[in-house]
Amino acid sequence: MMKAWRSLLIFVSLVFAASRPAFAQDKVGEATYVDGGVSLERDGQALDQSEVQTGLEIQNFDMVKTGADGLAEVNVDNPKAPAITIKVSPRTQFSFELASLESRQKASIGLLGGSISLKVGKLAGLQDLNVVMDNAVMGVRGTEFTATSVPSGDVLVVCTSGDVVLTDESGKEVHAVPGSAVEKRAGEKFVTVPTGPGDPDGFRKKWEQERLEALKEHALDVIQREALTYDRLVDEFTNTYAALQEKRDLLARWEAEDKIGAGAANDKEEKEKAEIADLIADLRETQFLLERVHFRLLGLKDYHDQGLGDGEIRHGLTTTEFFDRFEKDRAQLEREMAKVRLVTKLVVHHDKGHDRTLVTDLRKFYEKRQAHLKKIQNKRPVKKTT
Repeated sequence: MMKAWRSLLIFVSLVFAASRPAFAQDKVGEATYVDGGVSLERDGQALDQSEVQTGLEIQNFDMVKTGADGLAEVNVDNPKAPAITIKVSPRTQFSFELASLESRQKASIGLLGGSISLKVGKLAGLQDLNVVMDNAVMGVRGTEFTATSVPSGDVLVVCTSGDVVLTDESGKEVHAVPGSAVEKRAGEKFVTVPTGPGDPDGFRKKWEQERLEALKEHALDVIQREALTYDRLVDEFTNTYAALQEKRDLLARWEAEDKIGAGAANDKEEKEKAEIADLIADLRETQFLLERVHFRLLGLKDYHDQGLGDGEIRHGLTTTEFFDRFEKDRAQLEREMAKVRLVTKLVVHHDKGHDRTLVTDLRKFYEKRQAHLKKIQNKRPVKKTT
């Protein structure tokens, strides 16, 4: 299967590179500051490290990653999005997506984990900006705030100017305003907590340290929860990925048509392309959750390597065995998820910038996901091959 996928992805990458001029609208801004360990993933692969420096163009669907000593600042400057300055802390990973949805321009920052601080200009009438996690969506309208997520899945939002509306998976809303912060611990509801006078960033750092200390005390419980979720999501992702692989000839033809700007010749081709779009939608749904669990497990592995959380995931699987497998499979899984983002980018481009897979409402997302899980339970699983 990997050989077939490699041929497909080489073809997609070549087509994408050859049609680069048509994608000029993909630029969303630039990196105005880069220091330490910072990397950027684009179009299915990591940029050469020599390219990741101050002045680097930031494109739609780019994934920014910082290491333990990494710092970055990104300025978003695109007529379809508000002016945004994003300051990126160490050990952080996020992506940026600008798309059209339901006649509005949606700017979405997908935070997998870590901490980002945003300064946002005034939004125009048809513009929306969301910061999206798997347990909270932040709706923003001209404000300054910091969003932080630690490996336990706990979230803190500190607002220093304006108003941030947070919505959870049940649809509950709460506002983060200056002088207070909103906290959401894994599996719990939003709680508003006072930050006290003076130093909101100091409050955030203290909170983060307290949550990491609590994580150390309950490391095994958190590792068990995330590992079991990870295994379920990987199985689901792998099966859908294999189904997409079966469409590689169709996808290759579609990409060739897209390269020369040719439209579909008949209803059959439109139906075939809709099938690809449906598979991508299923993959992105699973990947939305998988990427965030994967990022948390990277942090949890660091703690486990220090001797914390050692034990059993379940009967017959120790934490050491799980993390050995996790590390062994990591590179391939990360490549596959990167390729899904590449194909998604091409699907969105083909659909004139519309993205029906963009997550903006967690309650609708989880309702749709329940229906999706029921659907795939009624299908015969795709046999995995190596």
